[in-house]
Amino acid sequence: MKKSAIFSFILFVSFAQITSVCAGNTHPYFGFIENKGQVHDQFGNSRDDVRFIFGQGDFKIILRNTGFSYEFTDAIPADGNFPESGLHDEDDENYDRDLPIQCSVNRVDVDFKGCPPNPQIFGELPFPNYTNYFNQYTGQKGITKVQNFKQVVYKNIYKNIDLVFSLYETGGQYIPKYEFILDDGANAGNIRIFI
Repeated sequence: MKKSAIFSFILFVSFAQITSVCAGNTHPYFGFIENKGQVHDQFGNSRDDVRFIFGQGDFKIILRNTGFSYEFTDAIPADGNFPESGLHDEDDENYDRDLPIQCSVNRVDVDFKGCPPNPQIFGELPFPNYTNYFNQYTGQKGITKVQNFKQVVYKNIYKNIDLVFSLYETGGQYIPKYEFILDDGANAGNIRIFI
C-alpha cells in the first residue's frame, strides 16, 4: 500500500530557554511523554483526554483525543521599581532576585472535526529514559516508568488518514513537526481542522 504525505508542518519555535518558571519545571522534557494519570489541570482535575505532552523551555504541545494545543508560557519579574524610596532597579544589583514572577500563558487549541471521539493514539520510537511522578495527585506510590517517545501516531484519525507528530534533532534541540499520511483511497478533503 502506497503512502504519501500530503501536509507537513514544522514548528519553528525558539527553544532558547530550558526552564519554565511558571510551570515549576526546571528540567527539559525528553520526547512526547505519555499520560498515565499524572496530568491534571490547574484545578486538580484529571485530564484523561490528554494523551501525550511535549515540552521544551516555555513551549508545550498537548496531544488530546480530538485535537492538540500549543501552549506558550512567559515569566516576567514583577516591576520592583519604587521611586518613592529614592532607589531604582538599576541601583540594586540584586533587585530582581526576590521579585514575584508574573506568568502569562497563551494557548491555541486545534480541534479535529468529524474524527472518531476516541481514536487509536500510540507512541513509537521510545527514548531509553523514563519519567517518574510523585506529587499531590499520584499518591505515595507515584506514577513511575512513564515512557517518552520520539513519535506519536493518531491511527485513522480520518478514513485512511493517519496523523503523525514527530521530533527531529538539530543543534541539540528537538523540533516538533506533524504531518498527515494518506493511504490509498484517502480523501484529503476529509481533514477538517478548527482553531
